Amino acid sequence: MSNPPNTAMRTFARLRTALAATLFVSASVHAGAAGAPASGISLLHASPAGYPVDDTTTPAGDYLAVTCDRGACALVPTQVTIANQDVQTHEGTESLPVMHADLKAHALFLVQGVPGLAAGPVKTWYVNERFLASDDPSSMAPVRRRFDRAVSIDDGAAVSFDGHWLEGQDPSCSGPGCGTRQLAWKVRFGQTERTLAALWPDGIVGEDGMLGVDDVLVWVGDLDGDGKPDFVIRPQARPDYLELSLFLSTRLQVGKPWRAAARFYHWDPRNAGC
Repeated sequence: MSNPPNTAMRTFARLRTALAATLFVSASVHAGAAGAPASGISLLHASPAGYPVDDTTTPAGDYLAVTCDRGACALVPTQVTIANQDVQTHEGTESLPVMHADLKAHALFLVQGVPGLAAGPVKTWYVNERFLASDDPSSMAPVRRRFDRAVSIDDGAAVSFDGHWLEGQDPSCSGPGCGTRQLAWKVRFGQTERTLAALWPDGIVGEDGMLGVDDVLVWVGDLDGDGKPDFVIRPQARPDYLELSLFLSTRLQVGKPWRAAARFYHWDPRNAGC
């Protein structure tokens, strides 16, 4: 965009970056959360109100939206635009870049840059219907918490997605309110087992407020066309923001961490944070 960011925009960007670093620093040592997403692939979520974004890292243009009906999903072309508009923040009204998609229906997520991806039906084994129906997934109240889900795929095989508590000490925190256990989300299918995210409780929610599998697992299907499961998850400890990560099976390598191919992050600018 041609307009240089104003001071308010820089303040918001710094806040968002700091919050992201604070909330997810522990995940950097695990498979799905380590390193930068693969270049050329973008992942977004769309809402009727739009999302304030950092327009230097969020590309506008042509996307494919994953829309679903009764468990069957399709890739629908959509156009994403980014333009400045007045946004209510915790500091007042500010002019911020806002991302909009010209969708007529809810979508689980939008994706761009996956090789070979085209409009039409997309193989789907699991859809989080709550997430699909929500205008604002970051405002969803957590459901009754459970930490395991099995998803049947082709030929009688299955995928398991499980949360496990691991003993440890949050390296980014000191004091009596710090977590001594972290929640690791693991996926297993065939001979493959990987940790996609590992999250520390914080002083806001603690262990009892950590999200369960029905808030974290968003979609299981085959985006990259190799017949193996790909995943979209919410690697979050708490429900008051929105992060999505896309894991593609074509980027899974033997003996190496499974790194996210793309991520999306949104923190409501009306919320000053912790």
